Amino acid sequence: MAIPQNQMICFEISMRGSIAAGGGSVKPLANVFHYRRLATVVDVSPAAVATAFETDILPTIMAGLNARATITQIGVRCIDDATAAEHVKTVSAAGAIVGDGLANFVCGTIRLRTAVRGRSAQGSKHFSPLSESDGDDDAFTGAGLTRFQAIRDVCDDEFTDSTGNTWRPCVVSKKLSQLIANPTTVVRNDVTSCVLNVTYGSLQRRKVKSVT
Repeated sequence: MAIPQNQMICFEISMRGSIAAGGGSVKPLANVFHYRRLATVVDVSPAAVATAFETDILPTIMAGLNARATITQIGVRCIDDATAAEHVKTVSAAGAIVGDGLANFVCGTIRLRTAVRGRSAQGSKHFSPLSESDGDDDAFTGAGLTRFQAIRDVCDDEFTDSTGNTWRPCVVSKKLSQLIANPTTVVRNDVTSCVLNVTYGSLQRRKVKSVT
């Protein structure tokens, strides 16, 4: 049974697509974000949330990615309700940087800070594919650094959808939460700041199989 609207606080937003083959194989591309709404007066419209995310958050992210990246879906689901179905919005967004890309597993890492100590209260986001023009050797420089500083800044931004609901980014602890069955227990902390690692990171699951 669905929970009342005024108990629907925390939502998971995912951007999904693919990274075009660059000598290997096509790889899935996904990033997951969590937001909580600041008031419960107005019922949530997942469609409005997806549209606002597409308008306010997604363009900044895609502006920093290589053109091999394509996002085709934005998913929105309430994690306070274990029975809630995901709303999926079809989109078409491509990475903005034309030119040679780095390997899929090379990524930009942004750390999410909250006001609470401990690993369960901290988070991170990993964005790829990157471009050779993003930096020099092992680190972001120049325009690439500027683009990823903008991604860092948007990761702690609130946004407001067309219904008037305002959404604040948060870190959800999968370890401390119980999200499988109602009543759920969602342990979350608001993001207070974000830190960009200037050196490149790596994301092993985006490695392609060896080609011989």
